[in-house]
Amino acid sequence: MHVTLRSKDNGARLVEFEAAVAAVDQAAAAEAVAVLAKERLNARDSEHLTERWARESTVWRLTPER
Repeated sequence: MHVTLRSKDNGARLVEFEAAVAAVDQAAAAEAVAVLAKERLNARDSEHLTERWARESTVWRLTPER
């Protein structure tokens, strides 16, 4: 997969790279998912965000390829 990361300020392209994509087993990687949830400052129902993600969403891991 080709990934382009853009600036939050002005949308300028910061970096591009190729990445392998894999679904995250949220039960096995609970700590990693909790770190992601902590960064979601404006999420609705933030107390139960990880539970909602486990029920309704797929978390994807992007691993840069060299």
